[in-house]
Amino acid sequence: MTDEDQSMKTLGRLPPEAFGKLVLPSIAPDIVAGFKALPDLTGMTSDAMDELGIHSAAIPGGVLKPTDPAARMVGRALTVLNVARAEAPAEAAASGKSLMADVEAHNLAEDGDVLVLQGIDHISNMGSIIASIARRQGEVGAIVDGAVRDITHSRAIGYPIWSRSVSPITGKWRIRTAAVNVDVVICGVKVSPGDLIVADEVGVCVVPHRHMRAVLERAGQIAAATLVILSPLLLVALALSHSRSYIVSAPAQYRELLDFMARTVLELRLKLPPDIAMQLPEGAADIQRSIASYLAAKSGALATAGRAWLGGLLHAYVGLLIGTLAAVRHPGLARRPLAQALSQRIRLLGEAFRQIVAAQFWIAAFNTALTALFLLVLLPLWKLELPYTPALITLTFLAGLIPIVGNLLCNVVITIVGLSVSPMAALACLGFLVLIHKAEYVINAKVVGQRTHMGVWELLAVMFTAEAVFGPAGLVAAPLMYAYLKKELQAAHLV
Repeated sequence: MTDEDQSMKTLGRLPPEAFGKLVLPSIAPDIVAGFKALPDLTGMTSDAMDELGIHSAAIPGGVLKPTDPAARMVGRALTVLNVARAEAPAEAAASGKSLMADVEAHNLAEDGDVLVLQGIDHISNMGSIIASIARRQGEVGAIVDGAVRDITHSRAIGYPIWSRSVSPITGKWRIRTAAVNVDVVICGVKVSPGDLIVADEVGVCVVPHRHMRAVLERAGQIAAATLVILSPLLLVALALSHSRSYIVSAPAQYRELLDFMARTVLELRLKLPPDIAMQLPEGAADIQRSIASYLAAKSGALATAGRAWLGGLLHAYVGLLIGTLAAVRHPGLARRPLAQALSQRIRLLGEAFRQIVAAQFWIAAFNTALTALFLLVLLPLWKLELPYTPALITLTFLAGLIPIVGNLLCNVVITIVGLSVSPMAALACLGFLVLIHKAEYVINAKVVGQRTHMGVWELLAVMFTAEAVFGPAGLVAAPLMYAYLKKELQAAHLV
């Protein structure tokens, strides 16, 4: 026993040799917080331990049943070993002396601890008095391989208990506390003092102290992979559940849109020279016929574009699945040369992608600031104000996360909205569109170049070349592909 152990005070209910440890190993707060943040606490913890080769460390909820099914618990194990008393209950009661001394464990408890008790089944190892003491000492709950009672009281004070059974039979004359803070066995699972206990309605997991951080990191990867895989499906389901009202109201919205467009065209016919005004539709019916004619002429192209977009989304989702599964795959102990080479390629591509995404975030923020300045300051100075300004500013940031093309998209929308106000507003928006689009090349090259250690001139050259050869898609992909290519050349010491 260390000097620190000696400084701890016991209550004298047990002999010194009955205490395995008086001071338990600490657990970093970020580890406890990390496990609490897992959406599927015991499921993901159990999966992570399986993948790390830590087996036989989970207990099903059907074996240890929680007094509060909604409870979730994460904490350090404080262990107690109870055994059957040698005397008959009548003889023990006649002596008037109880040998239950689990209060010694509660005396050593710290905030966040979990009582883990190897006890006797069908006989109560814990009642309302001990539950109240444990709660007062800062314990967050208990795991009992045996029976408990007074569970209404434990629920009322917020002290959840996972037990094998519930029984009214007192352990006061039937149970003896043999040891505190020694290794115990709970439903076949070994628990050492200081291990991490996680529990919910699904069951209980025991994470060995030396493996806590590794298990948390692996469980976090599993949680992230699950979120990435399910999020698109959840978004689609949410969109479908909310789309009914939009579909039902679509005809009325379409009529309102036609009327709005007709009014805008009428205003333009009055303001524009007669020769130009004659080329515009005369009313809502004429606009509707023009739209119908255009859609009929472009039906094949629209169908092809729709299939291409749908195919692209499906490919993107499948790629997301593959990338996620690859990211959370537990690596083997040794890798062959091909696996090492592929891992190096993926690592370099990941670094380039991370740098490009970070750069694009700042570019989108910069573009949003310029757009907000244009819409909120410059246009009002010219007595021009656009409707839906907050929505347009939000669209600018979201679309700006897509290099170059996103900037074009949001500014086209702004120009169309400006046209609904006046030709002068549309002209101002168009001028802003041209200015910001050209500035986007320099801004993109400057910010991306700083983060990827590339010169502005070389990135501009690559972007213009990619746009000329591959169109807008090449323009979007150029910074990422060039950043990755340069990392490969640097890794090979060629540049």
